Amino acid sequence: MLREQTWNGHPVKASTINNRVRALRAFFRWANENGYTRAQLMKKIKPSGIHLR
Repeated sequence: MLREQTWNGHPVKASTINNRVRALRAFFRWANENGYTRAQLMKKIKPSGIHLR
């Protein structure tokens, strides 16, 4: 059974979580390519693939 994700007591859609994961992955990829990090920290983190309605 999937647990509903919340932020400050309000429900959060799966699409919101996936968009945030994509943004973080893009930022950390940029940081790695520009020498700010040595490792690709978010490489294994993927959007959930869960589409709740």
